[in-house]
Order: sequence, then structure tokens, then C-alpha cells
Amino acid sequence: ERCIRDSYKGDSDIQLKRANVYFEETAKAKYTPRSILMDLDPSAIDNIRTGKLGKLFGADSIITGKCSSGGNWARGYYTAGEQYMEQLMNICDKKAEECDRLQGFQFVFSLGGGTGSGLGCKFLRELKEIYPDKISCVNAIFPSPKVSDSVVEPYNATLCLNHLVEYADICLLYTSP
Repeated sequence: ERCIRDSYKGDSDIQLKRANVYFEETAKAKYTPRSILMDLDPSAIDNIRTGKLGKLFGADSIITGKCSSGGNWARGYYTAGEQYMEQLMNICDKKAEECDRLQGFQFVFSLGGGTGSGLGCKFLRELKEIYPDKISCVNAIFPSPKVSDSVVEPYNATLCLNHLVEYADICLLYTSP
């Protein structure tokens, strides 16, 4: 975000040369983040889309569900999230094919909600099966009892931990303030 907004505004050729690690250049010479935004609850993604950085993300890399996972790990992993796995994997495969030298994947998700914990773990497992030699680095936000709005958040995090141990090469845990 510091140097790339609507156009490159930095003064370093090295920054521009290395921008393709996290950004992809479009046909219009704009840079968009090399990312996939996914949430089963459309309101969270809509907040990003309509926010000041919403123009950065390409519409082809945003997936929203029609209903929430209800903060339930099992709904994110087995039912509501399952119907989006093929679409999610297709976008991920397309983005991986566009990379010159794919090294791995970085994830950022919450362990408290149903999409982050359930669908996030399922996606992590699927990627590890398809790309076993690529590094999976997970940045996971652990639920905090100070900010928690659901009694099932600790259970969601507990169910997710086994998948993180099994499929993540690197796992960085953060807590909500």
C-alpha cells in the first residue's frame, strides 16, 4: 500500500522490479495484489470493496458466499464452505500459474469464526495436497476473550489447531487486542 495505489509512486527501481512478488501487473499497467479474498458472509468483503483500498483488488479474486457460516467451524469446513472450494481452488491455480517462481502461499485468517477456521483449514489442506513442495505460511488471529462475540470461538480455534500443525509449514499466531 505504501508505494502502489492507483499507479507506482516509488522512487526505487528495485521496488518496482520486486513488486511482482505480491502484486500482479494488469494490462492497463496497474498493480493489483496477488491475493484471494474469501468470506462466506458477504458484508465483510463488501466493506473492503467499498473502502478506500477496494479498487486495488480485482473482481476475479474476490469470492463471497450468500450466507454466513454462523461462526461455526463445521459449517465452514464441511457444508457452507465446501460449495466454494472448487471456485477457490480454480482461482488459486490460475494465480499460481501466473507466477514466475512460485515459492509458497501466505494465509491470513481468524481462528474464531467459521469461514476463517473451517474453510481456511480446508483450503490449507487442499493446497498442501496439490502443492506439497510449496511453503504454507499461516498468519492466524487467535480469538481473545476480551473481544469475543461468540462462545464457540475457542472451540473453532481448537478444531483448527490440528490442521495448522499438520499442514502449515510456518504458523504465526496473533491475538486480538
